Amino acid sequence: MSLLQDKVILVENHHEALYFWKKKKFSNLPLMHIDAHSDLNPSFLKSKKVDIGNFIYIALHKNIISDFYWVIPGNKKDFSNYLPIIKKTFNKISPYDKNIVKKIYLSNNLLKTSVLGHRFIICTLDNLPVIKESVLLDIDTDFFIIKTLKSSINIAEIGKRTPWITVDNFYTTIKKKILNPKLISLAYSVNGGWTPMIYKTYADKLAVKFGLNNLKIKKNIQAGECFFQFRTAFERNDISQAKKFYSQAVKLNPSYNSQYNNYGYLHLLSGDLISAYQEFSTMVKINGKDRMSLFGMAIISLFKSEFKIAKEMLNKITRIDGTSQDLEIYIYLAFTEYLLNNLKNAEKYLNLCIKHHAYSEFSKAFKKKIENRSSFDNLSKMKKLELPYWLNKIIFHRYD
Repeated sequence: MSLLQDKVILVENHHEALYFWKKKKFSNLPLMHIDAHSDLNPSFLKSKKVDIGNFIYIALHKNIISDFYWVIPGNKKDFSNYLPIIKKTFNKISPYDKNIVKKIYLSNNLLKTSVLGHRFIICTLDNLPVIKESVLLDIDTDFFIIKTLKSSINIAEIGKRTPWITVDNFYTTIKKKILNPKLISLAYSVNGGWTPMIYKTYADKLAVKFGLNNLKIKKNIQAGECFFQFRTAFERNDISQAKKFYSQAVKLNPSYNSQYNNYGYLHLLSGDLISAYQEFSTMVKINGKDRMSLFGMAIISLFKSEFKIAKEMLNKITRIDGTSQDLEIYIYLAFTEYLLNNLKNAEKYLNLCIKHHAYSEFSKAFKKKIENRSSFDNLSKMKKLELPYWLNKIIFHRYD
């Protein structure tokens, strides 16, 4: 398989592949979608927004792709164990296309049906047939890390996932199966915690295998090696070495300066506040200007009613560059000051939000509560207002 560099694209969020397919005006091409997720959610029909969970459905709907092969993690001997999970995927789609559950054919660990009038085949990599025709090859890095569909959610096995297949073994197999790829898209999928950042560079290494070889990709791979050393030092609490390698990684590839540079956010999502705080606080020792870690510590402090600590963390964020890059922080500061009974300060932050149209409806309602000296006990109206995700969680945790 000899490939030109313009046949390989790297994207962070998987749905960005769809933009390239559209740009190149592809039509009715088979798709080999190698991923721990089908990305076949019909949510686009209601939201009209493209996201990582629905872009394949859109590509089918617009006839960009014809036959759809979903290659899932694991081996063919385990395929039967995945059928209940695959059925859940079908159930999401069936209200929009009854044929997906009416025309199922299962043979030799290969499942065939149809979706939106297109052939839909599900199999494992070792059971993928040889495809000679021109196809789109679409690979998500989380395929290498998520061993089974049973653990495909982002908060499963936090910090414990390891690759079940190497880049070399994958490439050796895929080049024998896919003989004529028209375009290869590789998604890092770090955002959201699907691929642990320590394995982000798998996509870069695979891109080199496929023929993409330039200075940027070389720097990306060097950055990945530095990040691996950073995480190793992080886990043994060697702050000095962690600082050194993290700085090198970010210098080589700024995308490593991300909220997913540690597992704190995923632990927070899972409700494990102790593990989350440990991750965040260690990251702050390494990089005192890590916004997400400071923010995470503030959120945990609010859940624990440690309001002074929350205020301290939020204020640190606003001082990082002399101002807050995100007006949302002022909403949290307003709520924290309210809990500390510093009502004038709370109003000051709310006025900033109203002025800059940041959650202005919630800010106005919140300000009115302060002026009327009323509490959040009556939440019926507040539930209808848009407010930041974690503030919503904290308010309803305290008052509902």
